[in-house]
Amino acid sequence: MLWWLGLEVLKLYTRTGDEGETFCMRIKGKVKKYDAIIEFMGTLDEANSALGLASGFAEDKYKEEIVNIQRMIFNIGFEIAGSTRLNGSEIVDIEKKIDMLMENISLSGFILPGGCPLCGALHLARSILRRSERLFWKLIDTERLPRDDRMLYIGKLLNRLSDLLFALALRISIDKHAVEYV
Repeated sequence: MLWWLGLEVLKLYTRTGDEGETFCMRIKGKVKKYDAIIEFMGTLDEANSALGLASGFAEDKYKEEIVNIQRMIFNIGFEIAGSTRLNGSEIVDIEKKIDMLMENISLSGFILPGGCPLCGALHLARSILRRSERLFWKLIDTERLPRDDRMLYIGKLLNRLSDLLFALALRISIDKHAVEYV
């Protein structure tokens, strides 16, 4: 208690996960911390953290886009937990952004991820998001998540978000003259 203010301190730790289980909103109960749904959600968190790193390297004109992607990743997590956060127009919006970023770019081979710290962090986030996509489809195929229109939309959204991260990293690399091909 913060006795001088008469307030109780909120503690970060709950100790509820000390035995290897955690609460899962989707299941509405406890699951093992290595459960496939928790693994998927943790991978979304990893991607979001890599985007946080990218944001630290980004100039203002890219920060807003990175933060928007982070928010969308959070919204995907909320959707998996059972809360409606996506409006159904995200994929169209992302495809427009990708098209704008890729304007006047022709790829002549495989891109070596990197070029600058920002691009490296974006490629890291992209590859983590690709892993989350693979985990997501495993959840669908093992019937841990329903194969309904909402979940299928999320699968497509994960795919487009990683495409957007690639396009953003590539555009920044080109603008900085830092593109390297394998």
